[in-house]
Amino acid sequence: MSTQFGDTKRTLSTGDLVISVSEIFDRLQSKVDPNTLEQLLRDIVSGRRKQVRPGELITAELINQILAELESLEGRVVKLETAGSAVGTGVVPTETPATGFIEVRFKESPRGVQLVPDDATAYPHVFTLVNSTDRTLNIHLEGAVSGAAHGDWSKSVQIIGPDGPTSSVSLTSGASKDITASVKVPTGATVSEQPLLTVNATVGEPHNKQAHGNVQMTVAATQGGAVVRSVRFNRALPPGNTDNVVVGTQMPFIFDIRYAATQAPLSASFRFTATLTANPPETLSDWFVDFASAPRNAGGTGEVFTPLTLNTSDQADTRVTVQVRTPFAKGSVDKTATLTVKVESTDTNLPQPVSATSGPFNLRLQK
Repeated sequence: MSTQFGDTKRTLSTGDLVISVSEIFDRLQSKVDPNTLEQLLRDIVSGRRKQVRPGELITAELINQILAELESLEGRVVKLETAGSAVGTGVVPTETPATGFIEVRFKESPRGVQLVPDDATAYPHVFTLVNSTDRTLNIHLEGAVSGAAHGDWSKSVQIIGPDGPTSSVSLTSGASKDITASVKVPTGATVSEQPLLTVNATVGEPHNKQAHGNVQMTVAATQGGAVVRSVRFNRALPPGNTDNVVVGTQMPFIFDIRYAATQAPLSASFRFTATLTANPPETLSDWFVDFASAPRNAGGTGEVFTPLTLNTSDQADTRVTVQVRTPFAKGSVDKTATLTVKVESTDTNLPQPVSATSGPFNLRLQK
């Protein structure tokens, strides 16, 4: 008869001596340490074998226990592979944020920007959505109208993608796609009001990207002509890691701009403005914004601008480089700055002003 403690479920044979568990424990208390007694009790109650000692039989029960453990392990591995999470461990793998940015660029308004009250036909405004990140993104789109006191504009905008009405567009890295914000004039809209159309594009966590494009409209008694001129950012290239900048470093932001027109004037004057804000606000003076190889004119606080002349016949885009110098010293908290740029026409020969914005671009000097 085996006398190993771990052999707790051996089948009894004729002639075996049966001793109660309580009697065994009474006899062993003075000879075995308490930890061994506690482990023995657990083995008896659970029937679980953690090891096979020399001279013991490898029973069918032990093999079944091993098979059950393997099956459980296989199930956990399958769940990890299919669900992408460590089941039972409390650890959920997280996706790293995309680097880069998204943009909403105004392209054209085929029916113009003068909206006639009670016009049953919608006014389309075309925007180009750009994914300048290193990931494929599902970008949520929403259109809104502000600045009009009369009429209910809350349901006046519908976003239309290549396949019809939509609330989101999927874009691969580096791709772009045209979307249309279709605006219907609500009942009660009043002539001479100036509603502002905004198309908002957002990507949720962990990427947290956002961008917007605007079109200034006017409620008028008669419909105006199509907007056939536009200025846009064909490229906006920030420097490397803007989330962990180095003290006292110039951070160059490169912008390529294009003016397009199908009617005269085919050349126009513009103003390029770079605006920098900071958090905490009192640290704004620690940052410095300037242009590389372009005149620098001071605007408001944290704002500089430079004049541009853009021509539709230019073979290449016009490039402007904005340089942001980071603070010379770290602080007790993170110092962050946000850069936004805008190009807007200043030419009085243009029938309608045109403009475009790019950004915001965030920079952070960690404490």
